[in-house]
Amino acid sequence: MQSEVREHFLSSFVGAGSLERSGLNPAPDMPAAQIMKVITDYFVRKGERMGPDYDPAAETKMFMLIVKGYAITSIYGGEDDEEENEKIINRIIGMFK
Repeated sequence: MQSEVREHFLSSFVGAGSLERSGLNPAPDMPAAQIMKVITDYFVRKGERMGPDYDPAAETKMFMLIVKGYAITSIYGGEDDEEENEKIINRIIGMFK
């Protein structure tokens, strides 16, 4: 992967500090700002149901870390088993319902 593509990819995720710069709201210059807003809003709403011990920022970061890991593994893994990919994606979603 070309270094500028890699940097652009990594800067789109939580690990690059995108959410930390503005609390829980995605930075307006993020290429995936709308998607991040949907994800962030989901975890904030979930926090309202879960009570004071639930940390929506930490949960959002964990979710994005898992998604980033899955994406990188998919890119470099070379395997393209659609059925297996669907199972993994459904499992990730299930973990954060």
